[in-house]
Amino acid sequence: MREQHVLLLTDAVDSTAITEALGDAAASALWAAHDRIVRRSVRDRCGREIDKSDGFLLLFDSVDAAVACADDLHRSFAQLEPPLRCRAGIHRGTVVLRRTAVDEQALGAKALEIDGIAKATAARIMALASGGQTLLSSNARAAIQGGHPALTSIGHWRMKGLAEPIELFEVARPDVAPHPPDDSPKAYRVLRDGEGWTPVAHLRHGLPGERDTFVGRGAALADLATCFDAGARVVTILGMGGIGKTRLALRYARGWLGDYAGGAWFCDLSTARSLDGLAHAVAQGLDMPLGKADPLPQIGNAIAGRGACLVVLDNFEQVARHAEATLGTWLVRAPAARFLVTSRERLGIAGETLRPLAPLELDEAVRLFEARAASAAAPMQGEESA
Repeated sequence: MREQHVLLLTDAVDSTAITEALGDAAASALWAAHDRIVRRSVRDRCGREIDKSDGFLLLFDSVDAAVACADDLHRSFAQLEPPLRCRAGIHRGTVVLRRTAVDEQALGAKALEIDGIAKATAARIMALASGGQTLLSSNARAAIQGGHPALTSIGHWRMKGLAEPIELFEVARPDVAPHPPDDSPKAYRVLRDGEGWTPVAHLRHGLPGERDTFVGRGAALADLATCFDAGARVVTILGMGGIGKTRLALRYARGWLGDYAGGAWFCDLSTARSLDGLAHAVAQGLDMPLGKADPLPQIGNAIAGRGACLVVLDNFEQVARHAEATLGTWLVRAPAARFLVTSRERLGIAGETLRPLAPLELDEAVRLFEARAASAAAPMQGEESA
């Protein structure tokens, strides 16, 4: 059954270290007190307990109740001996409530399970919070009905597995100074850049600037992100010339740059016609010198040295016959790297994920035409308007 609900996820900070420091018996008493505090607040705020580990997954009918519960927990945990801190994340969205069969319950299953992307979103938000901090999604903020808590926007965050960034808010507390979270491998802060997003953190890259407006392709961008999130090493965008393969690859590389600690690197192969030409084009895109030895191992070692990086290989069709000798070997030498290829033909190497690119939808094509027309009509710098 699909329903709109408010999810509150909590997690006790440093739970393993606390247990080791106290010893099993004393730690067990502390965690029992922790659980009693949570369950009393859930009862008082008319929520439901869904799951438990070092923290709780709780379900509420209102954001106000979830925020009040999180505040209860922060205050009560601070009074324990030793004091505890928890991180809390709140999100409102559609979930699937699934009641487990009686025979499964007899085997130890919980009576009620929650599924859906809202659960994963709430978990990502909670993981960003620090001890004593409560973070809300923009969906949760919009659904607050009663006395509005003091909220501070901490910006938009791209979260692994989610197609679009979401704005997050911190609930102000009198005893805690507001502070934005640090970026993590699964979530990082981004800023609006035209119709796309770029990471706030300064990351090394070799991406050219965009010459003009990028329009549409939201589904294609999300699909590329899904492919790489699922473990793809090589994704090839297939399509005829002029359809927008290069712009799509660059927009993905720039918008998801924060996923790649080793940076994103654009290699223009449009003039390469030989193995040597391909190697020199890639070396130029990686901004690396080539010695007198075989260039292919040098390039593979340079990519490997950048760790989790993205290499964009644009216009590979002219040298597709060399794909196995080049890209095939770099995949082995640089296991943390990912490769995004644009081509009019498939490369035919092991592990290649193909993504054919269709023409723009009519409404997107119209928007693109209007944007290009407006750009062409704009006066050049130094010209006077008529």
